[in-house]
Parts: sequence; C-alpha cells; structure tokens
Amino acid sequence: MIETELYTALTADTTVYAVTSVRIYPVIMPQDVTFPAITYECISGQPVNGLDGYLGMDNSRMMLNMWATRYDEAKELAEDVHDCLNKIRTFRALLVNHIDGYDVETGLYIVSQDYSCWNAQ
Repeated sequence: MIETELYTALTADTTVYAVTSVRIYPVIMPQDVTFPAITYECISGQPVNGLDGYLGMDNSRMMLNMWATRYDEAKELAEDVHDCLNKIRTFRALLVNHIDGYDVETGLYIVSQDYSCWNAQ
C-alpha cells in the first residue's frame, strides 16, 4: 500500500525525521500537535493496465501537506520532503503540483505538494 511506503520513507529520512519526528498523519492531525507536522492523503488512484490486463502496478495521486507556525519552516520542510521522495527507489513519487497557503483558523502555514506515485504490487 502506497500510504505505508510513503510513511516509511518519510520517517526513515534523517532530515525529515529531525524536523517532524513521527508527526506524520494520514488525512487529519490529532489535536494539540507540535509543529511542524505533515499530513498525507490519497486523492485518487488506479491500477495500471495494459492490453493483457493488470500490470502489477498502481498509480496514486498523493497530497502531502506540510504544516508549520512559520512560512519559512513550512517551505523548508517541503523541500526536505521533496528531496526525500526524489531519492526513494522502492516506489516513484513525481511532484506534479505545489501550492502555498495559510489556514486562518489554526494560524498555520501550509505547503501542499501533489505527487504521482507509482508502486509495484
């Protein structure tokens, strides 16, 4: 499952781990989290098929959100995540989109990255 592969890659990366420890959560964050932190979610996914049927690979679009109290922290964490996922070889994660934001309710900066993830099953 790509979510497990993604979590494993991020927590195994020493640079990302130094910033977030294991504050990497699927879909939503628990309350009272220390920042910076990361959330991730699958926004779409499909099996990869050829003329002979399923090719044993899935392609999922994963959205990663880097949350921080300062804009520069969110941007630096996003760069660290991108560097981590760019060197992983157990699956491929290709950055296809990114956007910066600010959540008024929480007072947190967010950098969102959209990855096309290719994972053999």
